[in-house]
Amino acid sequence: MAFEVLNWASTAPCDSATEKAVLLLLASFAGSDGACYPGQETLAQRACCSVKSVERALKAFEKRGWITRAARRRRDGSRTSDLIVICASPTAEQYENAQPDTVSDRPEPTRHPVQTNPTPCPNQPDTVSGLTTFESPGEPLGEHARAPGTPGLPSDQDVAEFRAVYPDAGLVNASTDTLRLRLGVAAAKHGGVAAVIGAAKRYGAEVAKFGSMPRSASNWLVDDGLIQDNLAAPDTADRTDQQWRDELSLWRDHGQSEPNLWRRRVGGPEPGQPGCKAPAEIQREFDYEPRPFESSTQEAS
Repeated sequence: MAFEVLNWASTAPCDSATEKAVLLLLASFAGSDGACYPGQETLAQRACCSVKSVERALKAFEKRGWITRAARRRRDGSRTSDLIVICASPTAEQYENAQPDTVSDRPEPTRHPVQTNPTPCPNQPDTVSGLTTFESPGEPLGEHARAPGTPGLPSDQDVAEFRAVYPDAGLVNASTDTLRLRLGVAAAKHGGVAAVIGAAKRYGAEVAKFGSMPRSASNWLVDDGLIQDNLAAPDTADRTDQQWRDELSLWRDHGQSEPNLWRRRVGGPEPGQPGCKAPAEIQREFDYEPRPFESSTQEAS
């Protein structure tokens, strides 16, 4: 279990108690790279809900950009539980869109009762049903399997570009599947595949400059600090006042639990610190007092 992922899941805005239970279960299964492989029946048993409810929750998470899913197959070609990667943390827009609509006067959608067969709450071993976290009951296998190049996981070209810029000594024994998974997780955290590949290129240049040994690529991709140190500074020149307000709101609500959030999304000092990029008047709207850079050569009064 990755505590960073679990902490995010505990504060993520869900629409129901069932969604929250499923999200927390995914976080509890996830490793340091955000990946997990639980079956739908396992999630249903532990969340005390039906498999249909689990399906709806997973589809909602995927729509919000919180998770990505990829089909897995056994050697005989049959389906097994999907690979699920938790892509914490959502953007400001995703947080906003995930909140229930309490302002609009649109009527609530009609909810018709649905006959379901909930799985008993006590933990029981999974039965061999062929059902995975990617397919609905009765869905035919084969043609609906998600290929690695579809949205959610980097394409073969993305992995090839990463290999081309990362130091060769760090690519020994690095499988394409592992790189694809970890590149996808890193991309979700750090602004996209292109940003991570750019960071890898800058890291490779530093390694070559000093003649040092690089980290293995699979370990580098899960080291948030190393990636952040080599990310290009975000371009904030064209941000509107509303975009700055969104960033300040996200930092105010989630900065304490995610200390690197501002650095990752904006770059530079945080609100209220000397040299913060956010406009001074907008910082004040959020009760941050802008501070100028303090000169290191100030004369004693």
